[in-house]
Amino acid sequence: MKKISDMILRVEEICAGIMLCMIAVLVFWSAVARTIGMPVNWAQDVSLLAFAWLTFIGSDIIIKSGSLIRIDMLVNKFPKAVQKILTLIFDVMMLLFLLVLIVILFVLYVNVTMKYNRLKSSYTTFMRGKDGKTLEESMMSGFSDVEAILKYTKQNRTDIQKLNKKMEKSYQKVGIVKYDAFNEMGGKLSFALAMLDNNNTGWILNAMHSREGCYTYVKEIVKGESYVELAEEEAEALDKAIFEDGYEEEVNKAVASVTGSMKMAKSGPAKTGNQKNSNARSAKQVSGKANNGKILNTRTSSMRPDMARPEKNRK
Repeated sequence: MKKISDMILRVEEICAGIMLCMIAVLVFWSAVARTIGMPVNWAQDVSLLAFAWLTFIGSDIIIKSGSLIRIDMLVNKFPKAVQKILTLIFDVMMLLFLLVLIVILFVLYVNVTMKYNRLKSSYTTFMRGKDGKTLEESMMSGFSDVEAILKYTKQNRTDIQKLNKKMEKSYQKVGIVKYDAFNEMGGKLSFALAMLDNNNTGWILNAMHSREGCYTYVKEIVKGESYVELAEEEAEALDKAIFEDGYEEEVNKAVASVTGSMKMAKSGPAKTGNQKNSNARSAKQVSGKANNGKILNTRTSSMRPDMARPEKNRK
């Protein structure tokens, strides 16, 4: 075994010498080639690989020859037998360390290999049927499509803003109330129609049907208010258009409020004329007038002389 070990040691020394000379030659050659403008690209890679193998082989030679740097001041004070046992323990510990290092390196190698295979598979799929030129054309086409999409998106945003402005001025709130304009008429053929935009501005059409004919009146509404006094049905149609879903709830609250006020007025002590007038004004401001069990809010403002229109008296 000693002869075989010595032979292996001799082979390692020869290999180490050859690698050292090769490293020196390659580094010198690479430097000269770069100077004359003819670089050797693979010389540096081969030099690094040879240097790595030289490190491993040299470590083995040093360990076998006992030339490894160590502090043996304490070990030399022990007897020879103890020194051999300590040397054996150190060798075993070094062997275990190298085995752990090999396992770790193997795990890292397997992990890197798996990642490389996945990357290679993805690259193969991505480059399938493509070369460098066609891939560049595909990427440029994709960029062009993205720019076109951005352009259309900006145009759509502008168009939507224009449509929103137009929608604010379009009639989108409607309220209609059908009623009998005259006592001798039935079937509720007359109606008050409120048409408003998003700002509660628009018109109220009041069509009064009689035996002689049909009379239609138009009143302008600006931000929910009218410069002309509204009839009960017109005010109700305006409230329906403005409040929409919440109209019935508001009506029920107003009915309950007026009913409670009327009960209190009947059951309470006698009041003066001023108090009665004050209560009547308050009830009118809160809920409007009561007619056939319904509360009709009266929306009025100061009437402008130029906008006043005559109303047809009901019979």
